[in-house]
Amino acid sequence: MAGSGWKLRASRKDSKSASDKDADVVDGSKLRELALAAVLCLLSFQMQGYYTTRDIALVVIQACSRAVSINQACKDMKRCPAESTVRHHISKLRMREMERSVNETLPRWAKKLLPKGRLKIAVDLSYIGYHGKAKKSQAELKNGPAKDGTTWFHVYASAYVILYGKRYTLALKYVRRHEPLTHVLGCLLNRLEELDVNVGCLYLDRGFYTIEVISYLKRRKKVPFVMPVVRRGKKGGTRALLRTKKGYTTEYTMKNAAKHTEVSFPVHVVRIYLKSRYGRHGSECYGYAIYPLGVVSLRRVFDEYRKRFGIESSYRLMNSSRARTASRDPKRRLLFVAVSFILINTWVYVKWESLSVPVRGRNGRRVLDELLPYMTVLMLVSTAINRIYGVVTRIVLRP
Repeated sequence: MAGSGWKLRASRKDSKSASDKDADVVDGSKLRELALAAVLCLLSFQMQGYYTTRDIALVVIQACSRAVSINQACKDMKRCPAESTVRHHISKLRMREMERSVNETLPRWAKKLLPKGRLKIAVDLSYIGYHGKAKKSQAELKNGPAKDGTTWFHVYASAYVILYGKRYTLALKYVRRHEPLTHVLGCLLNRLEELDVNVGCLYLDRGFYTIEVISYLKRRKKVPFVMPVVRRGKKGGTRALLRTKKGYTTEYTMKNAAKHTEVSFPVHVVRIYLKSRYGRHGSECYGYAIYPLGVVSLRRVFDEYRKRFGIESSYRLMNSSRARTASRDPKRRLLFVAVSFILINTWVYVKWESLSVPVRGRNGRRVLDELLPYMTVLMLVSTAINRIYGVVTRIVLRP
């Protein structure tokens, strides 16, 4: 009943006169212009002639909103630039400059809406499969476990805010082949410092569970973090830590005999009753490396860490609105990933600003997610761009 009530209110708003405030209306033109203003910041090249940088940006946004190639997007619109024109101007972009402009653009709305206090930040890597040879250097690609028929990937690291209604992607980094995780993590943390983001706790994936990363975070102004413990060892090691009937906390020392390195950190072990979760029954032990120990409630560490999976959802959304390409150019691929994250951040911003209502409680507002799914945003943006360039409605074979 509650859901239908919100929809009824939304339909009444749609019937209001044109004198209503813009903040009360969410349409394709508003979404298009918000995304366009951000994407234009990524395209630093100059153009001469009939078409402008705005036209190139709109074609890229259209390709991302439909998850098609630039070629297909241009074919389906009547008056847009040719596909060769778009590709020519995109090739002018420079990798370092684009990485910098991407990180300046992503938090443009977050600066306005994020609170000044300590924030929970999730960091993870997104692997996008690649088939073929690198364009210039093998360092452009990173190998990993087989996925989608390949073991080579373009890899992107991102920092994401874990906060109700304001789940923004704040920073993005293109990861080279031999780049250590500590350097990747350091670049993201440096960017968060530039944004004056106070990291209350860093939630990391199990891929960061290494001696180098933990030692780095303990040295770097003692950045608080939580990450899952990886089961290792046949009888001893972390496997022995997770062999218990009840939760407990202990100090654990991880060692690497080959490199003669080690690091000590607190580990909290919890036993969770699955209750058909993941299709399983019974109970299972989970271990978490926590530093410092009081950064998160030990009784709620399992539930708190689960909130981190919002970053996984952001990757799924990013892949659903990422333009497709067979190009070997890493600049073009980074551009499509960045535009997709910009569309997601636009969606988050519009929902909080225009589709939320005041409520009591810690968050202060309730976001009406059911009114504007992400797929609806993509449809509205695509339709608004089609109004500018027109849509091909018939194919004529000329003799």
